[in-house]
Amino acid sequence: ISEQLLHEYYKKGYWETAISYAPTEKYDYAFTIQEGSPTLIKKIVCKNVETGTQEKQCLRFFDELLSKKTFNQDRLDAAFAKVKDYYFSQGFWNFEIVETRFIK
Repeated sequence: ISEQLLHEYYKKGYWETAISYAPTEKYDYAFTIQEGSPTLIKKIVCKNVETGTQEKQCLRFFDELLSKKTFNQDRLDAAFAKVKDYYFSQGFWNFEIVETRFIK
């Protein structure tokens, strides 16, 4: 249970969460959760793998993630889906996101 809780916190941007637990009764447990600070998104850079240049037109798909400032895996996945849909609609049938990197 604690691993699943950690995973859920991680997806919401709490990457420094610590969870401990202790039995309280025969089949009950008490969980203590220390969230830590949320991971904040300050900047996103999209680059073309072939040229190494920045792809500024893809940044508009990350507006919601940037406006909320806190990392959220669901928002990031939705932004990636929008980027892919855009490039596919522009005729880039071999488009893929090859790397994501977070620099803290």
